[in-house]
Amino acid sequence: MSLDPGQVLDLFTFVVGPHRYAIDVRRVDEVLAPAEVTPLPGARAPVDGLLSLRGGPVPRVDLRLCLPAGDPPAGSEPRVLLCWLGRRRVAFYVDGVGGVTRVPAARLQVAPGGPVVPPAVVAVSVEGGAVHFLLDLVDLLHRQSPPAPAPG
Repeated sequence: MSLDPGQVLDLFTFVVGPHRYAIDVRRVDEVLAPAEVTPLPGARAPVDGLLSLRGGPVPRVDLRLCLPAGDPPAGSEPRVLLCWLGRRRVAFYVDGVGGVTRVPAARLQVAPGGPVVPPAVVAVSVEGGAVHFLLDLVDLLHRQSPPAPAPG
């Protein structure tokens, strides 16, 4: 991840299990209460179905199936983040939302490797004693996709 050290990022924060995550706030279109999900025949985890949003179908991804899950913090309320990934909207089920935080790029830390850090974490933000893992949602979904079959 290459950022100008003088840049300030606006990050949208949320929780999955006991962990705090953040994504670029420009990706977030809406925050919704959980709604009924229509099963999608042939869909594989982490896609758990479709949401009907203003008459159009939107795939819903359960981030608890992509990231280390466990018990969410007491008092957190599940939400659905409607996000833009390129030209497509995708709904992400999370255990709770935090809000928007501004983080100077110079204060982001390189994500350490190893089994403790979830997949697709590109940086770590430590602000006011809170640790947030900065996620690349596109990379996270690519990691969940099955490999293409070998030709022949």
